[in-house]
Amino acid sequence: MKKLLSLLLMLTFVFFSACSDEEETPTNSTPTDPIVGTWISTGNNVAPLLNTIFASVGGVDTIYAIFNSNKSYTVKQVNKNRGILNYAGTYTATKSSVGNIYTIKLEQSSPSVITSEGIYEI
Repeated sequence: MKKLLSLLLMLTFVFFSACSDEEETPTNSTPTDPIVGTWISTGNNVAPLLNTIFASVGGVDTIYAIFNSNKSYTVKQVNKNRGILNYAGTYTATKSSVGNIYTIKLEQSSPSVITSEGIYEI
């Protein structure tokens, strides 16, 4: 019985010594959207549909896309004839319930106003 009482007292001591009544500094619990950063598509990684749409200029050579944490984006499109198109706007992205797939909505403000929607997976 003394051994059981000693064991219970030790467990109580361990439990209370592990507790702390000091407040901990909260950490940033807002997850970073995985699309935030700089993305480059070139050569065979450029979407085939873009090459079809821009066939009159030889297609698209490279796409540089920058997605910022403040939900703004810029895209620089370099065509094969070396012409450059710049796009800018804002975006919203939402994680779907399937794997790492996100829905994305782009509200382009420059060079023209247009809304595009799609999905991505990282």
